Amino acid sequence: MDLKDIPEVGGITGDGDYAYFVLRTYGDGQRMIVRCWPHGSPEPDPYDEPGIDPARVSFAILGGGVLSVSTDRTGIVVGGSSRTHGREPDREATANMLRRAFPDRIVEIL
Repeated sequence: MDLKDIPEVGGITGDGDYAYFVLRTYGDGQRMIVRCWPHGSPEPDPYDEPGIDPARVSFAILGGGVLSVSTDRTGIVVGGSSRTHGREPDREATANMLRRAFPDRIVEIL
């Protein structure tokens, strides 16, 4: 899998609260991606991206926070800060990635 084939946002499977990282990926260029997991679960290994050859793509964690997907799945609220990596440098860029991934939802920043 090439860098361009990595989904921009991954890990949101339904409503509820999620922790997330924003990662800068490096390979045949660079781009930023968002990876989410259920809030309260252990942090995933950012290098454990399915289908990725670690010899071709590497990752750097920029920071993260918490997001909530409303029960009616019409909205996403982004806030907080990762306990281990702090807040990502550009929260608006994170919100824009979520807007592109979920165009039918309203994405708000706390």
